[in-house]
Amino acid sequence: MSHASGIVASPELVSEFAKAKDDASVRFIQVAVEGTVLVSKRVGPKEADTAADLQGLKKHLEPTTPSFIVLRLDDAEAPGDWLLVMFVPDEGKVREKMLYASSRDALKRDLGYSCFKGEMHASDMEEVSYERYQQQVLVSDTDRLSLMSEKERMLAKELNTHVDTGISKSSYVHSVQLPLTPEAESAIKAFVAKSANFVRLKADTAKEVIDLDDSQTLQGGFARFKGLVCVGEEPRYCLYSHEAEGAASPVTVFVFFCPEGAKVREKMLYSTAKAACIGLAEQLGVTVDKKLEVRDSSDLTEAELQPSEPAAAEPAAPAISRPRGPGGKRGLTKVPVVPQ
Repeated sequence: MSHASGIVASPELVSEFAKAKDDASVRFIQVAVEGTVLVSKRVGPKEADTAADLQGLKKHLEPTTPSFIVLRLDDAEAPGDWLLVMFVPDEGKVREKMLYASSRDALKRDLGYSCFKGEMHASDMEEVSYERYQQQVLVSDTDRLSLMSEKERMLAKELNTHVDTGISKSSYVHSVQLPLTPEAESAIKAFVAKSANFVRLKADTAKEVIDLDDSQTLQGGFARFKGLVCVGEEPRYCLYSHEAEGAASPVTVFVFFCPEGAKVREKMLYSTAKAACIGLAEQLGVTVDKKLEVRDSSDLTEAELQPSEPAAAEPAAPAISRPRGPGGKRGLTKVPVVPQ
């Protein structure tokens, strides 16, 4: 069975799962992606209840290696149903994380959508727990909020996010307003006053503010600028003012650096706070001439920093002359009546 991602479940895995459904002693099947095939790596027996066995999965996982686990549920809410546990650690390789994310649907489809009660996603060992299962799969959105800490509820409210159940794909995030710290505001004002031509900002997820990361008068041209923008594995916002060839005044560029290796939570926060960050800078007097978004150094070229060419005015379409109709009322020609 072939899918858009090119990943398929091996015949052995499909057969093994079919047997496991009829064998109540089987608790889980651990699945890995090898090349373009989903294969069974381990079959685990039922040793205790769902909560204890789910917690025990940690001993079969490696901190930096993604893995799928198809887990049998025996709780009152879902007797005989299965849970897809998707363990994709933040510290894993970017290519592997993308591979597992794109293989999830193929695994469920080849084993049978109807067999799964839901999905549980974990990005570190601490999230492989029965509590995580309760939060993501068992309870309603209202009940799930009651299980969160006060800080988690505040963040969910601020982000205005729909809490995913692991079954529905409908989730949304609106623009987030993060205030500037006094240090960040002072640096932007200095940028406007031309006391500095480069400012780098970071979002502090703990304090929920945009803070100053670096501010300086940049020397060394584009190479130096590129080295200050594309640094590390965390997203950043950058403001840069430079002299561009043919421009009457300095060009101000806003760059959103969002590397592939960044944590999903950080990507979400930075992406949704970007518009508000630009707005706050403009309120302080910054005129943004260009807005760029880059994932790595190869995305950022010197040509991108040049001012945009004004769109050439399209020539007016020539008037279409309509042929004159024949004479007579409403363009009709009277036909003479031939006497009989």
